Amino acid sequence: IPTWSNLSGKFTLDDFSPTCIAMNITTEEYSIPEPYYTSLILFFASLSAFTILGNTLVLAAVIHSHHLMHGVTHVYICSLSVADILIGILVMPSTTMKVLHGPSIYGRDVCNFLNAVDIACVTVSITTLCAIAIDRYIAVTRPLQYRTVVTWTRACGVVVLLWSLSISISFLPIFLGWNQSTFPEHQLCYDDPECCNSFFSKEYLLTITIIPFYTPSIIMILGVLNMQSNGRSKYCKENQNKGMNTSEHQALKTLSVVMGIFLFCWFPFHIISSLQIFCPTCTRYILFDIFLLLGYLNSACNPVLYSRSPELMAAYKRLLRLDGRNERVGNRNMMTRIKRTLLCKNIHSEKECRVTVINKEGN
Repeated sequence: IPTWSNLSGKFTLDDFSPTCIAMNITTEEYSIPEPYYTSLILFFASLSAFTILGNTLVLAAVIHSHHLMHGVTHVYICSLSVADILIGILVMPSTTMKVLHGPSIYGRDVCNFLNAVDIACVTVSITTLCAIAIDRYIAVTRPLQYRTVVTWTRACGVVVLLWSLSISISFLPIFLGWNQSTFPEHQLCYDDPECCNSFFSKEYLLTITIIPFYTPSIIMILGVLNMQSNGRSKYCKENQNKGMNTSEHQALKTLSVVMGIFLFCWFPFHIISSLQIFCPTCTRYILFDIFLLLGYLNSACNPVLYSRSPELMAAYKRLLRLDGRNERVGNRNMMTRIKRTLLCKNIHSEKECRVTVINKEGN
């Protein structure tokens, strides 16, 4: 009777279908020739390092700037940065090693843990992007009600909910065996404690495809289209309010870029995943991992995309001492902004806000 451990051999890329990878591919037998191996290592190591450093800079800048820490949008950005940092530290390197050395480089326990971290962090990252899109949608379409509808406490609650949802669809099913496939070839792997696998049942694949990708994508696309429609309507009705139209246009432009990069990075992988659900032998395992690494590229792009915010750029300069001004002046300006935020908390008109601040300083 053949077992998982005694099935081995050399394979070509065409052999990496979900059924063919029910074999033990050892590091010695699975190799990529130079200079491709070194080039791939350097590329993925650079991508991982950029992801970690970029998201760490975002997180440090927000924490260092107290007024940003109390902003609703930046609560989501902090959550997004934490998830992307974990992707850069744990997920990217482990997936890279599986691509370069074959799927059996890890044992089952380590492999299950890495698979769970992968699914959890990717789910948090994608659903948090959707939460930011909803936050910006409310800010643009309902500016007068925004401060009462979207609060810091509610944003923290949403973040806790997203992380809880992500853990519940990743760690629990994987470690309790709810995700296991019923294919006989896959059962060989489940019976071997040294086997590393990503063999999931159709039901579980549908769950981790619909919740983290298709649902957020539909919400984001509908939100952007609705914002474009409302923006054109408002421009016709409130043509005299130039400031608000400029702000709305900038928010819509940023959100459109974020959504475009998101779809570019994750669309190929989820198409392959969806195809694998209904036709397991129609896809190649190597393409599965390559498109997954393309999806991780989104985690490296997120810090760059959200650095378009003037508030974050100013926070970067204060954090890195690149603003060229005296620290005391910077602190004084920060206190002025905090005071202005507190005074104008319940005022929705920019003109009334300025009058209130001037009167307060005059007294």
